[in-house]
Amino acid sequence: MYLVIRFDILPGKMAECDKYIENELIPFFTSQKEVHRVGVLEDKFIGWPERELYVEVDDLTSLQNIMASKETRQMKEHFTSYAIDIQTQIMDLAFSKP
Repeated sequence: MYLVIRFDILPGKMAECDKYIENELIPFFTSQKEVHRVGVLEDKFIGWPERELYVEVDDLTSLQNIMASKETRQMKEHFTSYAIDIQTQIMDLAFSKP
């Protein structure tokens, strides 16, 4: 199961946003025992979204526990000072091939 956060970055905040993601968001999520993988995708063309952050967890209960934490709420407030047009989605893998 994946939490996917799609967003654009506020004008002039690209470097700050990337630094925040790399130094705060990713370490926070990877420190959670329920999280298997965290990644950030970057749009290479002019389009939406500029970034997608994904967090892989086992199940919805694990994700709910992470999202209900005080740290998550604080990070969300800080994140919104860098990002706009934020959308979140909970997704599950339909199928995959190696």
